[in-house]
Amino acid sequence: MLKPIVAAVSLSVVLAAPALAQVVIDYRDPAALEFTEPEQWSDIAATIGDGVVILGEVSGAFSEAGVEQVAYVVSDDVPTAADPFPELNQRIVTFEDGELAESWSLQDLAFARPVTAVDVDGDGVYEVVLEGSFFNMGTLGMGLSVVKLADGVAEIIQDLPDVYIDSCGSGVGEEAITASVVSVSDGQLVAEADTTECP
Repeated sequence: MLKPIVAAVSLSVVLAAPALAQVVIDYRDPAALEFTEPEQWSDIAATIGDGVVILGEVSGAFSEAGVEQVAYVVSDDVPTAADPFPELNQRIVTFEDGELAESWSLQDLAFARPVTAVDVDGDGVYEVVLEGSFFNMGTLGMGLSVVKLADGVAEIIQDLPDVYIDSCGSGVGEEAITASVVSVSDGQLVAEADTTECP
């Protein structure tokens, strides 16, 4: 009589095994630090108008599950990591079938680029993962923000600071590079950091 019960318990354990985390970006890979020049999107910038520059693009379903859209991060200028308080007007603009679909303001915020689009919370609609950076006293730091686009509002639902820190030029304290592997796990981004000596 006990054997069927044991078998049922074993089956439930197998079914409940957690899925593997989905890697969003690996900052240990030098390619993760490469930027694309805004001129690549000059045609899209001209379509949007107002003299904007495009800081990057990601693809996904942003308005509803199942649609194929492209989201562009739009800015009135290119931000610089050395400016801690950039006064930039930025927004996320989506295109569908080559036509401008929607626009969301990133109020009082300034990001360097979009990193990826991923369905973080599992509702079938993609969030945009944006990267911000700073450079101060020889230290370069980067952090990520998860932005949900809904009801005309770009809402930050998670901030993940210090996913990459390079203090090799600081000249003070412990000089090192801390680079994280960022993944989606249990409805949020998580970072596993790896610290190495300066080259």
